[in-house]
Amino acid sequence: MPTAIADRRSKRIALDVPLVVKGKTETHHDFREETFTLSASAHGVLVTLRTKVTMGQKVVLLNQKN
Repeated sequence: MPTAIADRRSKRIALDVPLVVKGKTETHHDFREETFTLSASAHGVLVTLRTKVTMGQKVVLLNQKN
């Protein structure tokens, strides 16, 4: 992981896109949460979630605008 902003692979921009995030909790229960992006880059997005997720966990992001 980058240790500083200067180490990022690509520039981040502020971006507010409504999303639905779906996945499984650590106890293997399905979750579905409405949220939005805070920022984006060529390599990913930053979102806030109430549900705990871990590094490397697979989730599905659905764009609510489409």
